[in-house]
Amino acid sequence: MGTNSGTVQECYNSGDITVRGNHAGGVVGAPRSGATIEDCYYLDTAAASGSGSGSGSGITALTLAQIEDKEEGLLAKLQEEASEAWNGELSALGAWEYGKPALQPVLSWQKPVQNTPTYTVTIPETVTADGSFTISAQAEAFLADQQVQVAVAEGQTFEMVLEEDGGTASGEGGETLGYALTAGETQLKGGDQILSTGNTQPGAPVTASLTIVPETAARYAGVYLDEITFTVSVAVP
Repeated sequence: MGTNSGTVQECYNSGDITVRGNHAGGVVGAPRSGATIEDCYYLDTAAASGSGSGSGSGITALTLAQIEDKEEGLLAKLQEEASEAWNGELSALGAWEYGKPALQPVLSWQKPVQNTPTYTVTIPETVTADGSFTISAQAEAFLADQQVQVAVAEGQTFEMVLEEDGGTASGEGGETLGYALTAGETQLKGGDQILSTGNTQPGAPVTASLTIVPETAARYAGVYLDEITFTVSVAVP
């Protein structure tokens, strides 16, 4: 809303505010003398302040998590003053957009809808000992406090087996060669988390670089094999 000389109440904004000049406010731009603003809210990243000029009284900045919180967040605040105006369920507003609420309040006549949360975790199929590799994760339409998590599987052992000596990639039989799996200076063990992320910008996945470091030189020439298992989970509120 630009110039305001009347009453604005029980409303919110989650869209970005841009202007050519001054007075960019999360809810109003330039309230005039006598204007009344009550119980209004805006996403804290949408604008620097709730009002482009003046005190901004009656306007509160909220985080993504507060807007998406059905029980104690924005919806509860709006329903305190105008319960019949607002639908009791949160909804998506069009296609999901990075940095915007996945779910937010809608008016009572609107039908709530949801965008399906999706994620992609990319793990190389094969890697070479004494080399580095990257695991990446992308996520979209998650709630602010949801995370995709990648970890080394519980019980993982770190021992390669000589293939020509009857060994297999499952680590059974034959000459063995121990190794460490590291993330930077940290040596990982079974159960250790290596990556955790919420929503990511399109084309900008979160990555973790891992390195396989043999404990000693191999006693016998040949191909040594092992399998490293990772677990992927979504932490829900």
